[in-house]
Amino acid sequence: MIALDTNVLARYLLDDEPAQARAARRLLADALHLVLSGKAERFVTFDEALVEQARKLGVYPPVTAP
Repeated sequence: MIALDTNVLARYLLDDEPAQARAARRLLADALHLVLSGKAERFVTFDEALVEQARKLGVYPPVTAP
């Protein structure tokens, strides 16, 4: 799981810097879905960076690509 700085949340809510707002949306979809999948067998995503980061951190459920 990742922790987000207040500035990331602000960009998400305010949508005042388009590039940063897009990045914040991606971080929140990934982070929230992963946190909410705690009872799942595995978490599947097309986001290869998320797969790699999750493997490094050893999160549960395991994150894999389809």
